[in-house]
Amino acid sequence: MNKFNVTAARGKRVFEREGCAACHTPPLYTNNKLTPAKGFEIPGDHLAKYEILPISVGTDPDLTLKTRRGTGYYKVPALT
Repeated sequence: MNKFNVTAARGKRVFEREGCAACHTPPLYTNNKLTPAKGFEIPGDHLAKYEILPISVGTDPDLTLKTRRGTGYYKVPALT
């Protein structure tokens, strides 16, 4: 495990200030939900089938909208 130093303290303040724990929930630092790519319209039936956050965090949409396997969503990644 990394030592908690000045840089880590600064990162912790940013994490708290920006509300990152809403999606990157400890202890795994993910909520395992989906977030739509910018520009993707969530189909109405998906809201009942999947755990989808109602916000897009601005992740580059190219991988999920312009590829054969793209779904329009990204899964909130773990930060560990």
